Amino acid sequence: MEILLYIAGAIALLALAGLFVFLIFFLNGTKGLLNGVTVALKDLVGEITALRGSLQGTIGKLNDSVGRINAQLDQVEGIIGSVREMTNDVARLTSDATDVVHDAKNIVVSVIGFVDNVQAQVQKPITEVATIFSALGAGIRKFRRKLGGHEPQTAHTLEQSVSGERHVTSGI
Repeated sequence: MEILLYIAGAIALLALAGLFVFLIFFLNGTKGLLNGVTVALKDLVGEITALRGSLQGTIGKLNDSVGRINAQLDQVEGIIGSVREMTNDVARLTSDATDVVHDAKNIVVSVIGFVDNVQAQVQKPITEVATIFSALGAGIRKFRRKLGGHEPQTAHTLEQSVSGERHVTSGI
């Protein structure tokens, strides 16, 4: 068991060493990439500096135009701010209306569930009582017919009467 632990430790150390070797190669590759990016950025900075020098004259003329445009943008920002406030108000109203509709729907669903529950609770005993009274009424009619001798003859009892037999069978 102890040997297995040593072997597992050795494998783990080898894997760690392999990871470090991979990281070394990766970082060397990254170093070359970063050197390339640094050179490209230096070239870009040089080009931007040259471009800036050529645009110095144009910048002065544009400052006046920019001032006028900024004034107009301030006006546009005021209008956009008003529109944003109105949009937020409409969004709040829509959200509130949606909440009211969802709450109303939930209330209606709850009321329907309550009505269904009450109906089921009331209907079951009524059905049971009606069944009991129906069975009791049928039993009382049958009992009265037996006592009065007016029991209706079924097809089976008619055949027996015709054939002369006096056995009466129940037609329940």
